[in-house]
Amino acid sequence: MAPRSPRSIVPPLFATLVQPMLDISPAFANLGTETAFEVLARANALKAAGHDIINLGIGQPDFLTPPHVVEAAAKALRDGHHGYTPANGIPELRTAVVADLHRRYGVEVDPGTVLIVPGGKVTMFFAIMLFGRPGVEILYPNPGFPIYESTIRFSGATAVPIPLLEENGFAFSADDVLSRITPRTRLLIINSPANPISPHPITSSRPAARPWQTAITDTRRPTAS
Repeated sequence: MAPRSPRSIVPPLFATLVQPMLDISPAFANLGTETAFEVLARANALKAAGHDIINLGIGQPDFLTPPHVVEAAAKALRDGHHGYTPANGIPELRTAVVADLHRRYGVEVDPGTVLIVPGGKVTMFFAIMLFGRPGVEILYPNPGFPIYESTIRFSGATAVPIPLLEENGFAFSADDVLSRITPRTRLLIINSPANPISPHPITSSRPAARPWQTAITDTRRPTAS
């Protein structure tokens, strides 16, 4: 698909009103949309028109938020916890994350290295922009979140898809991943369990490693000239 022009991402009415003063960076032509939300909007429109719709386009739970979670949020508001927080997250929450990591994986983590963000896309953007630049490659699972390829291209890096094949149970093949790593590789993105299609993270003919050790990897190899 050919990249859209920078102006195509601007709402039409807004573009009409201020087009003479716009000078948008060409890099924005590499940003795609979150297609899952496009499907959601279309599904909602069809549902509003009276159609019976089963929407498989976005991971929206089919159950309500548990009452104890709702009450905890309401209590926090009543208790005045609705102002600015530390940029890296509430200290007590970061400490709780560290305790959970230790319980799950037996690792020791400094709470000062924990960053709390509103959703996964922020961490994806940070990681990709940290390592992405022209001349390097970033590996990502396909199918996967649309933001992977979109942000990789926005960073200037080359997006290298890792096919998740039915014959492998839609899981990552360690051998296949390793075969795609080159001297230009700077980042490997592994979504475990794989989203949207696989509960199985990795298959391999090699000795198994602990999955959490390979979540995001910087290969730290020099860029080929």
